[in-house]
Amino acid sequence: MNLRVCSALSLGLLGCAGAMPSDGPRTPSPALVVELQYDPEMDPIIPAESGRGRLMGSGLGEVHGAVEGDVRWTLFEQQSATSCELQLVGVISTNGGDELRFEAIGYGNRPRSSSPRWDMTASAAFTGQAGNGSPLAGRVAAWVGFFDARTGRHEYQVHLPPRDGGGA
Repeated sequence: MNLRVCSALSLGLLGCAGAMPSDGPRTPSPALVVELQYDPEMDPIIPAESGRGRLMGSGLGEVHGAVEGDVRWTLFEQQSATSCELQLVGVISTNGGDELRFEAIGYGNRPRSSSPRWDMTASAAFTGQAGNGSPLAGRVAAWVGFFDARTGRHEYQVHLPPRDGGGA
């Protein structure tokens, strides 16, 4: 089995022969929709030497779903012509005044080096104050979406694994 899909398999988001019950594929609703926009004028939110790979850039964005708010983010990559290993770190400032940090580690690929669209997937961990009531604090999630190199725009769906009897 390809190690690059293990994190998604462990969350139960992908199926393979013998790995899951045969009651059909699961397509859970995302806990979050994340929209990010690259900003060439923005400084990294963590020191460049702290990242995994080359600093690719930073930007701003929004999250909608289990929490609502604004995002500041920085992306690091180890990139070839058609694939990359990525680390996306960020801070979500919720509309309720809480702050959640995240780190997503994963992979991206595109069909050819001239393609501006990168398909991206990662495993993310969220941290925040234990008592802030956020449904994301202390959780892990599957992060799936794309990056458009022409526009500098990222769009992702974030899926939480079931907890305590199957509910997210």
